[in-house]
Amino acid sequence: MQGINLDDVNFSHSDLRESVLTHSFGGIHALAFSPDAQIIASGCNDHTIKLWDANTAECLQTLTAHNGLVLGVAFSPDGKTLASASADKTIKLWDIETFNCIRTLTGSKDVVWSVAFTPDGEKLASCGYESTISCPVKQ
Repeated sequence: MQGINLDDVNFSHSDLRESVLTHSFGGIHALAFSPDAQIIASGCNDHTIKLWDANTAECLQTLTAHNGLVLGVAFSPDGKTLASASADKTIKLWDIETFNCIRTLTGSKDVVWSVAFTPDGEKLASCGYESTISCPVKQ
């Protein structure tokens, strides 16, 4: 029923056990809007990042490279890079135009829960069980 206006529909007492949804969400652990608010990134328990069109809710791309739950996502201020934090103890940087993983930051001894860019996009802060760290983003 994608694209159908359901404002006046009441699904109370409906049996939806045999229904198929157009999107399988699983567990979502993190969300972030792109700076222009056109894309939503979601960090998922299936080890992926999904990029969604913020206006249509269409899945634009699924990014795969982590070996653990994706617990944090953040867009760079210019919207060209996405950072993802994972239970696999890594942070990955993604090129949003090509959807490629362009860098993997390692060194954390434990789960990385969250990531955030500085306003100038030059550094990335992360946190997990051990402590907060900053890493240079641009070389």
